[in-house]
Amino acid sequence: MGVLMVLSLSWLISLAQSGTVVGVSSPEMYLAVGEEITVTVQITDVAGLYAAEFLMPFPSDLVTITDADPGMPGVQITPGHCLALDFVAANEVDAGTDEIRYGILQLAPSQPFTGSCSLAYTRFTALNEGHVPLMFNEVQITTQQGEPLDHVTREITLTIDSTAPTSVVTVPAVSRFAPTSLAWTAVDAWSGIEAVSMWYRFEVGDWVNLTDDDQPAVGGGAGHTRLMGFCVRVLSILGNVLTVDGEVYSSLGAGYEVSKNGIVGTYNSAFICDGVDWRDMSRFYVTKEPFHPFKINR
Repeated sequence: MGVLMVLSLSWLISLAQSGTVVGVSSPEMYLAVGEEITVTVQITDVAGLYAAEFLMPFPSDLVTITDADPGMPGVQITPGHCLALDFVAANEVDAGTDEIRYGILQLAPSQPFTGSCSLAYTRFTALNEGHVPLMFNEVQITTQQGEPLDHVTREITLTIDSTAPTSVVTVPAVSRFAPTSLAWTAVDAWSGIEAVSMWYRFEVGDWVNLTDDDQPAVGGGAGHTRLMGFCVRVLSILGNVLTVDGEVYSSLGAGYEVSKNGIVGTYNSAFICDGVDWRDMSRFYVTKEPFHPFKINR
């Protein structure tokens, strides 16, 4: 996904600038409630590594950690491959302080490590929505002689999001011939907005995807009036959309009462828009514009 590609690029740039890095990485930055993910503590571009230790807090109200060794007392994480497991000074998830404690020390005849490697892995399960910062309270990496190795740290924040965005479309008054703009607003509490599409229909007919080039005609005979409704569909970065009783819905909508001779009136009273096949995700387009143009023809 695009967000992950950007993260990877920034990670490479930071490595080029910072020398040895002790950092946290994740294959995805966004999770739904109930989803599991493995987070890695990595050491990059190190020379002469012989011992490593870190303390990492985590919000236990948002995530839980899977025990890597159920046969042992307490909860452990999974050791990586940087160092030989000669002496494990600490490997525990402290439920009292909501902190991961991990420390490992090699012993002779094990040789110091030079290069890049994964120090440890932690399996998280998302419990509730929110932002999960994964950072270090303490990091120590040392040589065989116990001398500290210079390094910088890199942290990440995971986002847990299982709520659909909310969105509303409003219609301004328009003249008979002049183009107008339909205003819409959309809010997503956690992961943000990924894509937006606008739809319209007459009366209870089929919903039609409105594009920049559309000029839907009012139609009908002289003196005939009918309702014209608009809805906006919003997709969150995590892929959440609004559902009601298992059916996929769009936003709160608004519309015009229209006639062959022009606009009779507007209505912005909220209604739930339905009947759109939102499974066709190719109809979505990404936009940053606050307005979508709409034209009315006689």
